[in-house]
Amino acid sequence: MSVAVAALAELHPGTHGSGSYDPKEGPIPTESQYAAFAQMHEYFNRRLFSGALPLVMLTFSRKPKARGFFSAERWQERADETHRVGEIALNPDCLRDIDGRTLASIVVHEQVHCWQHVAGVPGRRGYHNKEWGTKMQTIGLMPSNTGEPDGRRTGQRMTHYVIQGGPFDLAFAEMPHHIMLPFTSGAEVVRPKRSDPSKVKYTCSQCGIAAWGRVGLRIDCQDCGTQMTTAESVDAKPASTMDGNAAPADA
Repeated sequence: MSVAVAALAELHPGTHGSGSYDPKEGPIPTESQYAAFAQMHEYFNRRLFSGALPLVMLTFSRKPKARGFFSAERWQERADETHRVGEIALNPDCLRDIDGRTLASIVVHEQVHCWQHVAGVPGRRGYHNKEWGTKMQTIGLMPSNTGEPDGRRTGQRMTHYVIQGGPFDLAFAEMPHHIMLPFTSGAEVVRPKRSDPSKVKYTCSQCGIAAWGRVGLRIDCQDCGTQMTTAESVDAKPASTMDGNAAPADA
């Protein structure tokens, strides 16, 4: 268990949302998600990098147009500002539409950036240079700006595809199932806009022009001069009569 997960367990013993924790309700979201992320990072660190990667902060970030990213020395310890660590982040919105192998390959892609920061020479401003591309191939991911075999091997914006039978492919096949991230990003819930109850719609019965305003206003149509009414005021009026008889129906 990671230090972060152990701390969560200590802070919230036996709790799951509001009330007692029941294993039948499923895993505790934060604990289980970050525990799996940490274990996946450590698993591929051992299998593909011989444990050479330093400790990093693992996060989730909805950074536009990026499935994941590595940022060097982004975090610092509160008690010791000289102790800085890098960050590997995954975009949760991208997890919804990809399979487990692709997800794991994104983690490893960012681990290569981490490796290059400590053992190589990173490209300027995130440029994916030849050294990075060579390391990617060594661990079983082929760099490509299109994600296909015809793509460029270096560039500013890069992705990759898995080399069949390569080190990553074999490592993923043997990866323990329990370290796959248990949660993915759900579809965004679009809530209907709530109308302002303090405002009502006024309509001109002659022109059909409408306007919105607070209840009780007197609004005249600027085109024909007719007083505009609300649906409530129309419903409240009795039916018009002609010579004491009910109003005739439209022909």
